[in-house]
Amino acid sequence: METRQLGMAGPAVSVIGFGAWPIGGQMGGVAKAEAIGALLRSIELGSSLIDTAESYGPGRSEEIIGEAIKGRRDRVFLATKVAGGEGHLAHQSIQRACDASLQRLQTDYIDLYQCHWVDPQTPVEESMRAMDDLVRAGKVRSVETTASASWPTARWRRAY
Repeated sequence: METRQLGMAGPAVSVIGFGAWPIGGQMGGVAKAEAIGALLRSIELGSSLIDTAESYGPGRSEEIIGEAIKGRRDRVFLATKVAGGEGHLAHQSIQRACDASLQRLQTDYIDLYQCHWVDPQTPVEESMRAMDDLVRAGKVRSVETTASASWPTARWRRAY
């Protein structure tokens, strides 16, 4: 499977990833055994990227992925998201959400932790500080946002 480097200095990640949105209940969901079978086949074919979120299921997608990758953690690049929304990207909320995701995923680190949605009540600096604290603690290797304008993050990078 073809891979590409993530960012300027990140790891090589497969160009095709496993999107776990339908696992755990969304839109009727995919049965657990089917989901695990598909994920394991994806890994077998060389796909290393797994994309999920705490809100998929909710939480059930992460639980199923955690079960499926047990003993295979070194073969996957695990990306998950903190939900966001009002007050959910506050420092303590991000910390709690990350710990819960780690537990559901049955791992001690997340390769890419993302802010899924904008939180209009929390200053972006507070959210980015929480994400930085997770990186410094070794719980998260890299961070990003998936659904916000780039200027708040770019502003934070200059100030940091």
